[in-house]
Amino acid sequence: MEYFNTTTITSMAAGAVIGAYLVYSHMIEPQHTQTKEVDKSLLIVNNEKVETLQKALQAKESDYLAAEARVAKAEQRIQELESKIETDTQLTVEESIKKSDPQMEAKLESLSITNKSLVLQLSQEQDKLRLMMVEMQALKDESAASI
Repeated sequence: MEYFNTTTITSMAAGAVIGAYLVYSHMIEPQHTQTKEVDKSLLIVNNEKVETLQKALQAKESDYLAAEARVAKAEQRIQELESKIETDTQLTVEESIKKSDPQMEAKLESLSITNKSLVLQLSQEQDKLRLMMVEMQALKDESAASI
């Protein structure tokens, strides 16, 4: 995931605006002070646009980082659920080997229900993760489009 940081993009945009202004001001020699004032006002307007774009970019970057954090949290939750399922399954096998009494049936049924519940939770977390990935991609696309 390579992307430019805000400072890099801001510097590039500001440099482009200033460079364009310098080229323009040296190519066309203003003959009136009114033209110079218009040029200065254009530079001010362009600087304001750059600042507006910088703020918008910072907001998009913040949204992107928040989406990444949500994805990481969901992935961690999925790993925890998978680990718990594995542990519960192992316990079920160990208990069935150790015991053969009538209560074992009830315990196995309880663990089976717990495992089914955990599998359902895992599925829900995976669905959430997929949605977050879609949101994150949308934020990336939106950010790229606004640049």
